[in-house]
Amino acid sequence: TLSVEDLVRSCTSDVGTSLHKEIPSLLSQFISSNGGEGTLFIMDGYDEFPEELQKNSLVADIINGKTLPQSSFIITSRPRASAPLHDKIERRIEVSGFEEEEIEQFIRKYYRESSSSLADALLARLNSTLPQIKAMCFIPLIL
Repeated sequence: TLSVEDLVRSCTSDVGTSLHKEIPSLLSQFISSNGGEGTLFIMDGYDEFPEELQKNSLVADIINGKTLPQSSFIITSRPRASAPLHDKIERRIEVSGFEEEEIEQFIRKYYRESSSSLADALLARLNSTLPQIKAMCFIPLIL
């Protein structure tokens, strides 16, 4: 099983200082001694985590409040995959996609300051020659 120190070590593996070997130990001691208070875990792409990690691991224990109950977390996931988490979290934000008209409004507002001709050109290209890219525009975070 993964310990808090192992988790911290995996998240700090790119730290290139002479203290690198001490950082995970110090951080995990701090996090554990405070019950996670003041700690924010960001779990990006939760739906891509292996099922074992989602159900029987330190990650699951943090989400369920069994470990580090004072910690906070942000989880990003596709909506269907996050449904089992809804009863475990206090607050949920869902990014809903744009409608066709909203894509155009967003692009026009974005280019309003610089050039409306750029907005026209982009919209024309999206509508005619770039259908795969236009499909991604329905997701506001990508646009």
